[in-house]
Amino acid sequence: MIYYNPEKWFSLIFQFHRSDTFRILLPAMLAAGVYTAGITYPGLEVWQWKSGTTAVHSLLGVVPGLLLVFRTNTACERIKNTPIPYSCSIFMKKFIFIFTMSMPMGFITTFACRKIPVVMFVFYVLVSLELIAEEIEDPFGKDANDLPMDEIAARIRLNVRELMLQKEPEAVANVF
Repeated sequence: MIYYNPEKWFSLIFQFHRSDTFRILLPAMLAAGVYTAGITYPGLEVWQWKSGTTAVHSLLGVVPGLLLVFRTNTACERIKNTPIPYSCSIFMKKFIFIFTMSMPMGFITTFACRKIPVVMFVFYVLVSLELIAEEIEDPFGKDANDLPMDEIAARIRLNVRELMLQKEPEAVANVF
């Protein structure tokens, strides 16, 4: 379990941990930016596209967010031996990929060349949520982001012992 001071959240923004999604996704984000630039320049200069599918992409942009929140929320409520179905996981990955790869064509007239960082940011947010959902899918292991089960069990044991000491002190000596 990684411990941090929640009151110093601003300093956490500039720290990079081993499992930080920005560091992990940086090559893919750069590739998405190059792809977007490769679509934008010919679209505006060569083919001179005059319209995009802004409304469709804006509406579809809500869908992956809802699905990722649903997946993350249900991941917290599941028992350890009940993983997210493979088909659901693959669907989310495919949807995020198709959505972000079609964004340059959808927003070509709205953002022009400014859409390169927009696409990179949207890609980062959606894929980061997917990675976080996978990370917390099994919170009972020994990874850095998993729950400290030994500490929780020790704290429960201590609290139960204190409660039992208040009621029957001689029985506690035999149990603990």
